[in-house]
Amino acid sequence: MDKQLLLICALTFIIHIIGTLAYSVRIAGIRTRRIAVSLALFSILMQLSRPLNSFQRAFCRAVEHFQVHRSVPKLLLHAVFKGGLSYIKTI
Repeated sequence: MDKQLLLICALTFIIHIIGTLAYSVRIAGIRTRRIAVSLALFSILMQLSRPLNSFQRAFCRAVEHFQVHRSVPKLLLHAVFKGGLSYIKTI
């Protein structure tokens, strides 16, 4: 298996495991009757996983752009100047 594909799979696994753990914290809070603490921990974990999923969507767009242009400098210029920042705002 390609090293880059393996890295992508590992990062995706980490993102999804954080989301799964966040929901298991809520169940643990109900079982231990520490709902406030579990909701605080749930919020922290979800604040980690949601931007990571947005970061992942932004890289999907970058990969599509790189496939067409095949130039890292063009990709970076597009990300900073030609609507790349406005795309990140819409995620």
